[in-house]
Amino acid sequence: MHKRLGVLLLAVPCAAIAGVVSSGTIVIPDTFTFSLDTGTVGGNDIWWENLTNAATPDLQFVPLGLAELVNIGITNFASVTPAQLMGLTYGTTPIPQTSLPAGDVFAVLTNGGNYAKVEILNYQNTNNIDANVQWVTYSATVPEPGSAAVLGLGLATIGLLLAWRTLSRKSQRVTNPQCA
Repeated sequence: MHKRLGVLLLAVPCAAIAGVVSSGTIVIPDTFTFSLDTGTVGGNDIWWENLTNAATPDLQFVPLGLAELVNIGITNFASVTPAQLMGLTYGTTPIPQTSLPAGDVFAVLTNGGNYAKVEILNYQNTNNIDANVQWVTYSATVPEPGSAAVLGLGLATIGLLLAWRTLSRKSQRVTNPQCA
């Protein structure tokens, strides 16, 4: 009886390769910018713009540079996956605070080409002008040929194929008593 080792090769989608670039919780003061790639206030991805600077502020998140955004709505922040973020249609239209209640999640395609999800936790300070948010930014980098990720997958595949070949050959060996 021959024993064979079956090999199952799985396709790894881009989203499975996406790693976390930055994440955390931060309060973004009104009129400040923020980088979702580096997690720093004063960055270049979104601007918490105050249009009026009046007693009743008119605030909005504005994409900066090549960044784009889209409002997802109130949803479970943890359940928003990199694959979902990569499948959204982004734009340059600002998202007003009136469309961003606590629990709302919006997505950003960053200037670095990464995908971020941002949840509004609450608003703080006088007149609720500072946005308390949590975010996770995922790398959208697909491994280039020759990269460590592709090399690792390739070596694992080669190892499995060699193991299969070795086991197949061992199980096919027949001892001929006349040749002993």
